[in-house]
Amino acid sequence: MSPGPPLRWGLIGASVIAADVLAQEPAGTLWRVVGSEMTEIDVPDRRNLYEIVLDGVRSAIAGTGHPTVDGAAGLAALAGALAVAESAKTGQTVQIADVA
Repeated sequence: MSPGPPLRWGLIGASVIAADVLAQEPAGTLWRVVGSEMTEIDVPDRRNLYEIVLDGVRSAIAGTGHPTVDGAAGLAALAGALAVAESAKTGQTVQIADVA
């Protein structure tokens, strides 16, 4: 399966371009774009995502840290995914609050 086109997120006064990042493997590249200047963003933790999440769970159980994603963030992600699915099905804009 070939990767799709790079993703682009807009920030105030800048953009972030992400290439080959939507995968489990610790790969891909991020760039910050301001005007005509493009700078690669260093990603210090290139471990497998499962490893990062499990380390967070272990530290939370041990009382020495927090999970990478808590229940509230998981519920918010689910609501967003349900809104996207409903919008794709109906062709209409769906507010996340309407599915949460």
